[in-house]
Amino acid sequence: EGEEYYKYSGWKRIYNQHLIYETPISSVDMGKIHDTFKKLVRVWFESHLKRDRSLFLKHLKNNYEILETIKR
Repeated sequence: EGEEYYKYSGWKRIYNQHLIYETPISSVDMGKIHDTFKKLVRVWFESHLKRDRSLFLKHLKNNYEILETIKR
């Protein structure tokens, strides 16, 4: 999702994992899964067409819980 510069090791990339959908397997709602991924794919495609990944990243940050941040 971004990059940071460290004085001694140089550029490091930042990745986040987001929770998209969570429910017990016995109560999975396929309609809700479909709607959730429909929104994600629409925003991803718009971001791809405009060549602006910040649109997709903003959607993820505003709508889904961040589980973990990884710097590499």
